[in-house]
Amino acid sequence: DREGKRAAAEAQAPRIWESLRPCNTAAAEYLTRRGLTGTAHLVRSAGSAIAVPLWREGRITNVILRRIDDGEPRVRGLHGCGSDGTFGDARDVETTTGAVVIVEGLTDWLSARLIWPGRLVLGAHGAGRLTYVAEVAASVARDRGAEIVPDRDDTGRREARKAIRRLVELGVEWNRISIRDVAPHGDLAEWWRARRGVPNRPERE
Repeated sequence: DREGKRAAAEAQAPRIWESLRPCNTAAAEYLTRRGLTGTAHLVRSAGSAIAVPLWREGRITNVILRRIDDGEPRVRGLHGCGSDGTFGDARDVETTTGAVVIVEGLTDWLSARLIWPGRLVLGAHGAGRLTYVAEVAASVARDRGAEIVPDRDDTGRREARKAIRRLVELGVEWNRISIRDVAPHGDLAEWWRARRGVPNRPERE
């Protein structure tokens, strides 16, 4: 059945992640272009893509690939694996302090890891998964608070509102939730590049 096939596919994800090589020269150059120097230890190389694992309940259940050339699709996961999961392992709460940061997308998550190095940062694999990430973060956010950094488009704003409502439903007080506005930029990754003085290239993001 569908759930059985998904479980079987996800069971292979840790092995696939371990089989990937550390960040190579092409991947490192891509990270530099994006203002993400210092995150090479968080990614691995997969041909013409960088790879980041997706975590659920303490285990890797998918590996998300982001093309570093102009190929399509720009972002994809392993065949048959689900997209419910987080960039970043929620168990890192034990070695972090401060409010949990919730972001949208792979490069936003890498940017956030540089911006908030001492905090638990959890990323959604697409705006539609922000509510799932909020559910994962809720137990931490009840004690520490939460900061959500959505993309500045209609979808990002809508899904951020849903995530906030879900946090409140799970016992997080309103005054412990904040939204980071990255205006005038479209997302956190663009905001970070501008802050670092890295020009926004004309390539599609």
